[in-house]
Amino acid sequence: AWFHKHQAMESPNTKLSEIERQKWDELRIEDRSDDSDATSGYSSPANPPRHDILLGRGKPIQNHPGNVCFREYLKQFSREYDESQRNLRRRILVKVREDLKSKGIRFLHERDGRWVECSAAEAEKTIGQAFRNQRRTKKE
Repeated sequence: AWFHKHQAMESPNTKLSEIERQKWDELRIEDRSDDSDATSGYSSPANPPRHDILLGRGKPIQNHPGNVCFREYLKQFSREYDESQRNLRRRILVKVREDLKSKGIRFLHERDGRWVECSAAEAEKTIGQAFRNQRRTKKE
């Protein structure tokens, strides 16, 4: 399992659990053995870093290990996000983005055949959309 399912989470200030950190660390170690260029933030389209979160559409993006891990990670904050006033939700988005970034997890999008780190605003937009998608999935 990628995540500790019953971990009590109070707020986005809570950092990655030890299990989550280990899983993402394992993915990062695997990435170092690939042809990825971790120093520049670029990698080949065929082999994006497994621990990073890819922006885009379709099953290959959805099933990317970093994206699967990301969706599981967000579940711990879903209730707080849904119950927060709209003007306070951005704080949650920023905390989640900063927490992931502090662990070396990047948000990447494909540009000119390469995976490139996106801006903080794009990352936060992606986090917000993921929260809304989880809410929609719960209702179905």
